[in-house]
Parts: sequence; C-alpha cells; structure tokens
Amino acid sequence: QDAVQEFQVNTNGYAPEIGRAAGGVVNVITKSGTNQLHGSAFWFLRRTSLTANNSFQKSLGRARPLYEFDQFGGNIGGPVKRDKLFYFFNYDGQRNEEPIVMLTTAVRPTDAAQAAEFDALTKRFSNYARGLNNNVYLTKVDWNIASGKTLNLRWNANRFTGRNYENAAAQRLAESTGDSKVTTDTIGASYTQVVGARDVVDLRFVHVRDDEPGYANSEGPETTIRQGGQNVLIFGRNNFSPRYTNSKRNQVVGTMTTVRGQHTIKFGADINVERIANFFPGQFAGVYLFNTIADWIARRPAQFSQALAGPGTDGALTRPNINEYAFFLQDAWRATDRLTLNYGVRYDLMNTADPPVANPNEQLRAAGYRTDFMPLDKNNFSPRLGLAYRVTKDERMVIRGGYGVFYARTPAILTGTVHSQNGIQVQNYSFTTNIPVTYPGILSAPPAVNRTPNIFVFEKDYQQPSTQQWSAQTEFRVAKDYSLTVGYQGVRGYHLTRSRDMNLFPGVTTVAQVAGGGTLTFPRFGAARPNASFGRITLVESGADSKYHGLFFQMTKRFSQNYTLQTSYTVSKVTDTAPDATAVLPANAGDDTKIAQDPLQPNLDRGPGDADTRHRFVASASWDIDYANRMSGPARYILGFWQLSTIVQAQSGRVYSPRVNVDLNNDGNFNSDRAPGAARNSLRLPAFAAGDLRLSKDIPLGSERVRAKFIAEAFNLTNRTNVTGRNATQFNFTAPSAANPNFVATPNAVFGAPTSAGDPRIFQLALKFLF
Repeated sequence: QDAVQEFQVNTNGYAPEIGRAAGGVVNVITKSGTNQLHGSAFWFLRRTSLTANNSFQKSLGRARPLYEFDQFGGNIGGPVKRDKLFYFFNYDGQRNEEPIVMLTTAVRPTDAAQAAEFDALTKRFSNYARGLNNNVYLTKVDWNIASGKTLNLRWNANRFTGRNYENAAAQRLAESTGDSKVTTDTIGASYTQVVGARDVVDLRFVHVRDDEPGYANSEGPETTIRQGGQNVLIFGRNNFSPRYTNSKRNQVVGTMTTVRGQHTIKFGADINVERIANFFPGQFAGVYLFNTIADWIARRPAQFSQALAGPGTDGALTRPNINEYAFFLQDAWRATDRLTLNYGVRYDLMNTADPPVANPNEQLRAAGYRTDFMPLDKNNFSPRLGLAYRVTKDERMVIRGGYGVFYARTPAILTGTVHSQNGIQVQNYSFTTNIPVTYPGILSAPPAVNRTPNIFVFEKDYQQPSTQQWSAQTEFRVAKDYSLTVGYQGVRGYHLTRSRDMNLFPGVTTVAQVAGGGTLTFPRFGAARPNASFGRITLVESGADSKYHGLFFQMTKRFSQNYTLQTSYTVSKVTDTAPDATAVLPANAGDDTKIAQDPLQPNLDRGPGDADTRHRFVASASWDIDYANRMSGPARYILGFWQLSTIVQAQSGRVYSPRVNVDLNNDGNFNSDRAPGAARNSLRLPAFAAGDLRLSKDIPLGSERVRAKFIAEAFNLTNRTNVTGRNATQFNFTAPSAANPNFVATPNAVFGAPTSAGDPRIFQLALKFLF
C-alpha cells in the first residue's frame, strides 16, 4: 500500500474505454521518483496478546489461539538524472500465522464399540496454523525523453507461499488441506507522446507470467462426515489438489486523444492474448460422503465420487487459451459552460479455444449438446452516456447521471472444465447406490457397472454475461467545506452464467410426514436418466439474471479546522436467479451449493441475491489533534503531531436458505436442497457492526523532511460478536423403510444456532519512518 499514489473506483463513469467487467473498476496509480530523494520504511505487527478471544472459543472453554501477523517493507525513489530520469522501488512483506480452530460438532456415539472407533478418530483433531508468507516488489522507471515524450517502465513481482491455504476450515483436519504458491511477474511499458497542440498518443504493453500450484497434505480419499445435514468433519486428501494454473498474458493497448473545439475525442484498441495450462484433478483421489458418524463407522457411505483420466488423453490438463479484442470511441463534449456530455461506444470479443474432444454419443448430439464446441458471442456492443450539469454558477449544486452497457468475461476455470469434462478426457463418476468400491478404496479403472460419467457442455447460443447500469445523483454544497450527495444506481444483469443438470426426468410430487404432525410435499426425481450413458449433463448457459436498486446519501466535510468527515448510508436490494460461473466440480459441497435446487426449473430460485444487503452505513473521520502548535520545545514535541481516525460500519445481515440433511429431490446433489416450501435466501443473519480506531503520532527527527510515525490501531474495538453463520438445517429426513413407507421429517432442534463469527477485537501496532 505504500506504493499507491491514488486509486479510483469507477462505478458510474460509463467511459467506453473501461471494459471487461460488469461491475466497478478499480484503477491504481503508483508513485514515481522525483527530483528529491524520498522513501519510507514500516513495520506493522499483531500478536496473540493483543487479540481478544472469539466468542465461540469462550463457549468451548478454550484459550485464545496463536495469532501472529507482521507486515513490513519500504520504498525509495529519486532521480537518476534530474528532470529527465527517475526511479522508484517498493517492497512489501507479510508473515501471518492464522489459527484454524477445530470446531467440529460431531457427537460421540453411545455404543461402546462405536465410541472407541470415534475416539481413535478424534485423536487426529487438533488446531493448526494457516501461514502466509508473501513478498511483493515494484520497480519503476520514468523517463522524460523529450518535450511531450515520456516512457514508463515497471516490474511487479509477487512471491507467495500459503501454508495450509488450499482448503482450510474449522471442520477440516490439517491432512485435508495443502500449501498454495503464487509466482507472478508483470512487466509493463507505457509510452506517451504529445503531437502538436491538440493530440496525445498513448501506447501500453503488459506481459504477465502467473504460476499458481497447489499441493496436498495427504493421499487418502477426501471423507466428509455429516450430522443433522451439517458437515462436522472432513479428512483425507483435499479433493482438487495437487493442481496448478499457469498463465502467460500479453496485452497491447493503444489510444489517441484529440481536442477539436469543445470536443475531446478519444479512441483506441485493446488486445489481450492469454495462454493457459490448467491442471485440475478434481476428485481424482476419490471423495466419500457419510450422513452420520455411525454410517462412517459402519463404512456405509451415502455418496462416492471419483474422476479418472481417459486413456491417451491429457486427463486433468487443459489449455483454455483466450484471445480478447476491444475497440472504443468516446467524446467528451463541453456543450455549454455548465453542461458536459460524455458518450461513445465499445466493442468486445472474447474468443476462447474450442474443447479438443468430441463425445460421439448420438443421443447427446441429437439433444444439441457438443463437447467440442465453444460459442463465440460476436454482438457485444456497449453504448455509454454520461452527463454533468452545474445547476448554479457558483457550483453549489451539480447533477450527474449516465447509462451504460458492460460485458464481463467467462472465467477460464469454467471453460477449462468444459475442455476436460467430456466423458472421455476426464471421466467423473458419482454413486449414491451400488457403490463399486469399499471405503476407503478408490477406482483404478472405469467401473464395470453404472459407467455413467458426468459431463459439461456449453449451450449453443451462450452469450457473454452483461449488465445495464444507470445512475443519477445530485451534489449540494450545503455549507463551507460541507457537501451532500443524494443518488440512485440501478444495475440489470442479463445473460448471466449458471450451470444446471439437464439429464433429469421431471420430478414427481412426494409427501413426507412431519414428526409431531403434519405433512410436507416436494418434487422428487426418479433414478433413471433420459440419457442413460451419463450421470449429470451439466449445461453451461446464460439464462440467469439479476436486479440491483440502490439509493444512497453521503455527507462529506473536507479537511478544515483540523478534521475531515465522511458518512454514507445506502438502502438497496439485490434480486437474482442464482447466477454462478464457478460451480465446476459435481459432488463438491462448495460447488454444488451454488446450483439451483431444481435444475429443470432454475428460475424458481429467484430471490434475494447472496450479496443482498438492505441497509449499510459507513462513517469515517480523521482529526489532527495538534493544539500544541503554538508551543515550542519539549511540550510541542510531546503534545503535538497526534492524529485520531475512525471507521464505523453497520449493515444488515447476509441471507441464507433453510436446508435439509439429504438429497431430498434425488438429483444427485446433496447440498442445494432447501426445506420444502422454503424460498431461496429467505432467512437473514444478525446485523453486522464494527468500529475501528487509529491513534498515530508524528515524531520529527531533526528535519522537516525526516520523521517517524507511531501507529496504534484497534479493529472491532468493542469486541462485538458478529455472527457469520447459523445452522441452516431445518429438517432431518429419514427415507422410507419397511416400518414406514413414507419420508419422515424431524425438525432440527439446533436449527438457527450460531456456527461461526467474525474477527474479535484485534490490536495492531506500527512504526514508520519517512524521509
């Protein structure tokens, strides 16, 4: 962060040169060297002794876990040749030991033999640390070649090792995670030339090398044990590791700006070429799911999943290479001295390599599904319009507004899945009955029976996800240094990506008895599949949509009289049909949770979006406590140069859905079934609130240009317990039996009980030197 000169968050500027994202865009400008030598050095630290205990730790009678965090580094910049050539170098290092506290709710069996086996398992329970070792470097050279000609060169490097970062969680043993690594180098060059009095040419080139391997801590199959529909324990090899994603990207951007009278016209092109090697062996070591501790002890799994590499293929290795092209034209027209209009158009084309393998299944092709097809969406034109109108001559009131269309990218994790999951290159099997192996065994070859792999295909008319965005706001200067902004923003999402299983017959209405009285009804799919050669046929489609409406109020006081203040309040609503572009691994709990409950009727999932936050309030303030400015000597040295800052946040709780403990609708997905009759995201967590405080003091070190700064910070100062998760299982279902031919639903006694909370109070100390 010490290398950042400024950053811009573009949420409603609507300039056509901004693209490849359907939401906000962040632009970061880094510092440069100057004619004066300048720099800084810093060290931030957090320790266990400076951290309060988590409420869940207290409830279990546990002491504070080990917590250590260090962030350190510095920068230096100056001239190589005065007024001509400058350098800037920045280093930032992080060392973090974050505890993973085992919070399993597994219940010890009462049967003596079962209890003994459970006790042997719990000996593996232990807290462990998730370590972060991160080094970030920036080297930058700025060269004023001649009048109106500049060349900027930069090299960014990231060297990251995350110990136990692959998939750590409170219910996951250390053996079921692994280390993550990142090696990234970014080399950029930017050349700017002023041509005459009215034209500016800007050329940029960026090369990125990004290697991201992940490792596994064990070899056995991943095993998940549930109780009451909740995961209580996960052990064995993490289901998608070891893996790697390596990418090389070259981007060329060229723009020209020309001023013609009241018009500032800008046009250009942006070409991005990316070559990807993605190795993702999801479930290659096998994945078991048990519904109870007793089932695990009896080796009675509810589900088994495994993927195998097809003979003579690249298996889990895919190359979903991407070529992207963009062109834009825009004009800023100062129509009058009060009115400025910004308008233009952008065109985007994302061309992803076709999958290499065609599955020859005739029934698959007759349904219009091709595993060797990647659609090319060619009509991505984005009109943009923005305006700024100064209502009064003295700028006491300004109106801004605009409209724009934006296109997002389809992520390579999804296209890479379609490249491999074709039933030939990677053969992914899931079983809920007639499981062909005995726990903890795994398949060494395709099974002799039920050879029905899961596959992924793109729909033939798939379109890139897009949004329409519009906004209007009025800014008032209500008093000296004070301004009030009232605004509205709307976002409508079209053609949003989602994936759903199309290999199902329509469900049949089924009745369940409720323990204690009453009945529940729900649709249930049969065991047969329309295409008996496959399990899931996951269609990647662009059929989801979303709506966002937000009204916001913002009061700002510019810095004067030793303090600045900004407050904002937003009331908003998000409604969608559960879009998601990362559900790529069938029978993976995290991915399956993202899929619609009824794959054949996904729009029944319309409801509050996962990010729906109805109310949000943020206030920040900074106060220079420098009433000793008229003093001198030791008094000024001790009492002067203090600053107090704060950020306060409060917002509505996040939404979640009431669930059941089994695959109630029998679609092979144990993680998306809601309680019968319950709407998606119909429940809400408690409100979130936190206040952070910073106290700092500048210490002059014999010169105005050399000083130290001491910083003390508190996050969640009041140690408020912000609940981030609840037990979402409303009913525990038992299947029909000889004694009772009906499903029986038993209300879960701990439904709604808190299961996780946010950070407790954390103190941080820091020391900086600046010159």
